Amino acid sequence: MTLIINKQLAWELAEQLGGRLTDKERMAVFVDLGSGDHAAAIHRLITIATKCGHSLPIGTAKRFHAWAYAHHVQDLYGPILARIEAACVTEVGIAAPHP
Repeated sequence: MTLIINKQLAWELAEQLGGRLTDKERMAVFVDLGSGDHAAAIHRLITIATKCGHSLPIGTAKRFHAWAYAHHVQDLYGPILARIEAACVTEVGIAAPHP
């Protein structure tokens, strides 16, 4: 598995979601990125994307999932990871299992 580095994922998310952010959100993200606080940028971007219902491309979603597990923050992002996984399953046309 490729190591998912904070900086790489943060910039990828910024590119994916940048056009969907308000001016205030965009400024906060770029302050995080500019100061080198890539984990804060990732958290901010994922939180905004989830809150606003913005989707991520499957590849980006998978990299976020791998990043969360590699950095041992999967519990923090559990609900978000579940939504991302459900969206990815729906996007590829596989029916999600029913409880």
